[in-house]
Amino acid sequence: MRRSIFWTTALLLMFARPPTAVAEHTVHARVDRDLSSYDVHRDLTWVQVATMDVTLFTQRGIRAHDRSAWTFYPGKQSLDLVEAWVDQPDGTRLPVPASGVFTRPSAATQNAPGFVNSLTTTVVFPQLREGSHTHVVWRLTQKTPGLFGFNTRNEAFYAWDTGINETRITIPADLPLHWRARGFAVTDAVTDGI
Repeated sequence: MRRSIFWTTALLLMFARPPTAVAEHTVHARVDRDLSSYDVHRDLTWVQVATMDVTLFTQRGIRAHDRSAWTFYPGKQSLDLVEAWVDQPDGTRLPVPASGVFTRPSAATQNAPGFVNSLTTTVVFPQLREGSHTHVVWRLTQKTPGLFGFNTRNEAFYAWDTGINETRITIPADLPLHWRARGFAVTDAVTDGI
């Protein structure tokens, strides 16, 4: 009897499938809102206001989103930090202190001195922990028209879950505006000549 149980069990184990491992998708951070609004003037100078809200779920997400940085060219552009803060899981809001904002020559300037004069302003978010929510708003002003007029592009952050990813452009209706989109919905409306 023991031998038959042994051989029956061995036979069943031999043909049994091993359990299938299931990998769970881990969300490290979520880009809740990535909104860029452009106000394009008739001379093709423009002002961009960019808002970014991110919720951090893991240490990896915190390491990837512990700061926000923008590069600009001071001869043609100006950059302003409008607001920046961290909302903690308990509801407290921590504004980014002045010591957490700094401007320095960009990496391109450091690698090609005399040819590039770009600067990078960086905001370092304070006291991040799992569940923190970061918020930052930048205003970039293009003071002289670009060589090819106004142009921009919006690329999704494919490495992170994303909620709202939107680009809004207001431009005088009689100026030509051309666009291409893949994976995004585009709407075009004219109101009061804009």
